[in-house]
Amino acid sequence: MKNKIMDQPYCGVRGEFIKNATPTLDPIVLGYMKEFIEDRYAIHIKKDVHELPAPWTTNPIFLDVKFTNVRREHDRQTKEYLDIIGSAQIPWFDKFWNSIMFRMFNISTVWRDCNGGKPFDIKSLSDPAVQAKLREQITTLIAMGKPVFTNAFNTGGLKQSLALPDYDVDTCMDQRRGTLQVTLEDGSKVDYKSNRERLLNGELKAKEFEPFMPMRIIRYLAHAANNLMPNLHQEVKEADHQQDAYLRMMGIRGFSRFLAYQSFVDLTYCEEFEFSENEFTVSGPGCDAGIDKLFLDRAGMSPAECVFWLRDNQHIFGIDFNVLMWDLDGPDRGMNVMSLENCFCELSKYVRCKEAIASGKKPRGKVSTAKLVSSDPQTFVKVPTTKKLF
Repeated sequence: MKNKIMDQPYCGVRGEFIKNATPTLDPIVLGYMKEFIEDRYAIHIKKDVHELPAPWTTNPIFLDVKFTNVRREHDRQTKEYLDIIGSAQIPWFDKFWNSIMFRMFNISTVWRDCNGGKPFDIKSLSDPAVQAKLREQITTLIAMGKPVFTNAFNTGGLKQSLALPDYDVDTCMDQRRGTLQVTLEDGSKVDYKSNRERLLNGELKAKEFEPFMPMRIIRYLAHAANNLMPNLHQEVKEADHQQDAYLRMMGIRGFSRFLAYQSFVDLTYCEEFEFSENEFTVSGPGCDAGIDKLFLDRAGMSPAECVFWLRDNQHIFGIDFNVLMWDLDGPDRGMNVMSLENCFCELSKYVRCKEAIASGKKPRGKVSTAKLVSSDPQTFVKVPTTKKLF
């Protein structure tokens, strides 16, 4: 995207320091990153632009392991977000909180199957009748085997922090310490930590505790938007600069630096939001890992500054981005800080796959059977976090 009117160049980093930095890169890993960008983008062209049938590559890593697109806006869930929320003609209050809710689920199922593919009326989510209907609808979706949570990244911390969704404060630390008490329906109090499983399986019932993971998000979001932070949407929109907007979003319970940044980027796709993704980035844990692989010596730069440095020196890839990204408008043909952050998140996984092939093993991504859909013991659905590309 083009820069927007309120963009502050080199927001949150030292611009002059970056321009004068002379880091040392691992030439082998640089070659792997070049290969990743070229091969993954070529898949996008064949699959999404020309709509050719699979296979779209001969790269053995991409044949077996799923990776995100080079450009985030090409990923399926980002396209879904744009279609359902980002381009919707709705009040900014609803667009902002639908955006937050969408990234918490990171999948469009709840919108498509429970609300006709439209944004939710956020104020209505506080209505017990609306919540009851959504609970029933989502339970049915899960019974049908439809995922309602992402398998792209770990949402365990987010879900845990919303176990008591109507609370005004985050109780995660008290949960871990064993100092949190929960009031049961009969008025008695029990220790949360030692009774968590009994609360989850329904043996103990507490109105304030939400055992059903999807409803934790819906209940918390309704409480946050309508009671706790009713002006946050406007504060973010009117922030002085990108980092200010991002830091305000960090006040949303369960939002780590990764989720807050990803939601910030979602908002940059909205016409009403006057910041772009081009001049601000946050290096999440995955991005940090990729940077550690590529940079042998960061020359005193922070991870975010390394991203900016590579944006300013992307010629070192030896890629003609005008040719590679011919499907994009001219200003978008290249790597902005968002696309680089996106690629760094995948780089350490790609390097592991390259090393596996070199040692005669099959390339593998992250494999897990985490409970990604619900913590309701009767509706556990095991979903592998790594899927084949096609």
